[in-house]
Amino acid sequence: MAGGTERVAISATGTSVDEEMDHHFGRCGYFVIAEGKNIYVVENPARDAAEGAGLKAAQLMMDLGVTMVITGSLGPKATQALDEAGIRHHVGASGKVCDVLQRYREGRPGPSAGIDQA
Repeated sequence: MAGGTERVAISATGTSVDEEMDHHFGRCGYFVIAEGKNIYVVENPARDAAEGAGLKAAQLMMDLGVTMVITGSLGPKATQALDEAGIRHHVGASGKVCDVLQRYREGRPGPSAGIDQA
């Protein structure tokens, strides 16, 4: 990202940062994208896919230029796709999107052992 700003995607249940994050990556309803102070929401077109939702969501992250994904869980194919694209990821996070984002910015993204590096 220009100037070293990270573009973070958080799987979300709704379109507000005050709503809960979604435990599922590929089948979440939305992604909240944060880059610096800019925050916007993208609907996840993969959520209703008959198969391959995780891979399709991973492709969306690539298309959006995301550098970090925070979610509850990632399947093995989505994990591999993100790794191959150089997109870092953290699984095991929970809570309101705004709280998850704040914890990430403070260097403490959630209850898992740490951030998985690509």
